[in-house]
Amino acid sequence: MTEAEKIIELEHSVLFDTPEELDRTCKRLGNIKRSSRALGLACKFRGLEWAKALVKNNVVFRYSDMRDCFIKAYVTPDKKLYFSLLDDFMFPLVKPHIRLRGMAYPKKSIKDCIIVPDKGDPAASDKEFTAVSEEERLKCAEYFIGLNDKEICDLQKLLYLAITSCDLRVAELLREKGVTLSQSACDMLTGEKEQEHYFFWSFCHIIRHMTAEEFIWAVTELSKDLGEGKTVNISTWFLDSSRKYFYEPKAFECILAYFNQKKLNKKKTMEEIILCDKPELLPLCEKHGWLKMPKKRDELIRFASDNKKTECTAWLLEFKNRTADLKAERERAEKKLMRQLNAKPDSITELKKVWGFEQREDGAVVITRYKGKRTEIEVPEKIGDGTVKEIGETAFSPDALRIKSEHREFLTTVTKITLPETVEAIGNRAFYMCKGLTEINIPDNVKKIGSDAFCYCESLVSLDIPASVRGLGKGVFAGCRSLGCLTLPCGITEIESYSFSGCVSLQNIVIPPTIKKIGKWAFNQCASLEEVIIPEGVEEIEMYAFWGCTGLKSVVLPLSLKKIKNYTQSGKTPQTAFYNAENLTASVIEKSYAEKYCKRNNIPYETCKEV
Repeated sequence: MTEAEKIIELEHSVLFDTPEELDRTCKRLGNIKRSSRALGLACKFRGLEWAKALVKNNVVFRYSDMRDCFIKAYVTPDKKLYFSLLDDFMFPLVKPHIRLRGMAYPKKSIKDCIIVPDKGDPAASDKEFTAVSEEERLKCAEYFIGLNDKEICDLQKLLYLAITSCDLRVAELLREKGVTLSQSACDMLTGEKEQEHYFFWSFCHIIRHMTAEEFIWAVTELSKDLGEGKTVNISTWFLDSSRKYFYEPKAFECILAYFNQKKLNKKKTMEEIILCDKPELLPLCEKHGWLKMPKKRDELIRFASDNKKTECTAWLLEFKNRTADLKAERERAEKKLMRQLNAKPDSITELKKVWGFEQREDGAVVITRYKGKRTEIEVPEKIGDGTVKEIGETAFSPDALRIKSEHREFLTTVTKITLPETVEAIGNRAFYMCKGLTEINIPDNVKKIGSDAFCYCESLVSLDIPASVRGLGKGVFAGCRSLGCLTLPCGITEIESYSFSGCVSLQNIVIPPTIKKIGKWAFNQCASLEEVIIPEGVEEIEMYAFWGCTGLKSVVLPLSLKKIKNYTQSGKTPQTAFYNAENLTASVIEKSYAEKYCKRNNIPYETCKEV
């Protein structure tokens, strides 16, 4: 019996059998790797005794190995790739109407009612199952909370689900046990780690369906565990999901209190408030200092007047009369004009017109935005008294937040960027989607290049990475279709996931002996790559590392290799790290792990005494 057939039989037993019969079925089937969904079905449609029967037989809510079942990629009509969280099998322990998908019924969205054919009696009509009562659901939740065993049910994750599902009773039970959000969840919510993670995806997905009151409660509860002074990060995902709450006074105040406003386009938000004719929200903007700038205030007055929003116009005019020192504002405007007229090209006044920047605590300057109109750009070494030491996140990216559509289009035409030798770090997605970029230097002082930093720089042909670099982030050169060759520096120890994915012109890559691991999909679809020498020192190659490298003819696999991961799916032949490289012949050392791997996976190979 295959794994998939066992799962189907187990789930069928959950739905149709008594707890005693289910216990016998579990013992007969033995250990099933992917059985978490059966436990979800038991909690949702049967009740506590069925859940106990499964837990007794080592069926748990451990879904670290279920990721491929509930994370789904899809492509939208504009050809952008997105990811969708389908389900979490612990959801039946909290109160919302949630669908479950999995192995036995993969094409059905299982909500609060399902109709299932009885396999035991083909002549019988289909049977309908409805969700258990709230009392029974809470009994199941109390049971798992009482077990307090992370291997069976991760209570920190359950607390997150309870909060974001607005299940006050389950959240209260967990809080009484002293359960808090995990550090991982907090880091994702605050943006201290990259937000390509379960917690932030699900958070943005769920808040779309909340009421304003539920949203306020959930955000307040989540914020309790973030740490003093920390706030939830505002991202594109969050803005897309929560925009409706910006026009509810109490919810809007909650956003201003608990979310980091740094990346929020305040002027655009106030314009939307005006267009929605919500003058009651403007006092909140005043309270949080959004109207301090006289220029912004006057622009909003004109905007409200031009759009015939009389109540908002009246409030803004009253605010101006109440707070403005018109004489002082006029004097400041005159002084500013004189400074601009007398300013030198390298003065801060002039540089602010071209560059967005921040100053770190150590005095170093971080470039955050290019606002100029040149396609060949030279980044300054100093701005004022501060030395430019970092290119910040999305600094040159057309995909950055808070930029106008015409400037977004312009950034795709930038061809050359010269960085000063003072730069020590390049942030995540710094040059993401700079499709016209053909030439850029990486200074000798750079130690770290962030994730997706050069992703989709489709015109970049070559690049010299200095020996100073100690870290290259995930997807750093993904989608660089014109990149022909590259030598990686000896300072790095890992080729991260997706690093060169889609580099279809890459013909030569020099991998240094300091590398210990090659991540998943690292060289995915590098169709022009013919030969790869993996040096001694590399210990692990993750799944699909060289997937779709159709031109790959030769790969040298060292003696140091200890692990090469395959992609496995129940009932199907495993797919190797070199899947679709049909003309490949590997060079391996006799009796090495690499030789055993090639033999086991029918990869042609030749042996030698040393590589």
